[in-house]
Amino acid sequence: MKKTTFSEHNSKNTTILNSNIPRMILQSFIILISSKVNSSNLESNEIKIFFENAQICEHLSGEVSGGHKAKAIDIKNANKYCGTAKRQRKKLLEKYKNDGEVIKVIREFDETLDPKH
Repeated sequence: MKKTTFSEHNSKNTTILNSNIPRMILQSFIILISSKVNSSNLESNEIKIFFENAQICEHLSGEVSGGHKAKAIDIKNANKYCGTAKRQRKKLLEKYKNDGEVIKVIREFDETLDPKH
């Protein structure tokens, strides 16, 4: 029976560990990708933020009333939220063009954000 030295023994363990590392990285990557695929894009922060801005825009667009100063404030706020939602809409329509569920939600605001559509 051949005795192995510490360095030979340690070298074998390192080789075993090194061969497991790529496999562990690959497994982690697969888990990460599959969780992204299975989760709904409607739950992403960018979609939630768009939805909030679009709702506020829609609300403020119908709320322009009151005195001159109040109207100016309402118009300013509507322009702020509508402008943001319009920019988000354009980016999200492109990014999620193959996700019918997301496109459907975005299109609900077409009348407010893109009346010519």
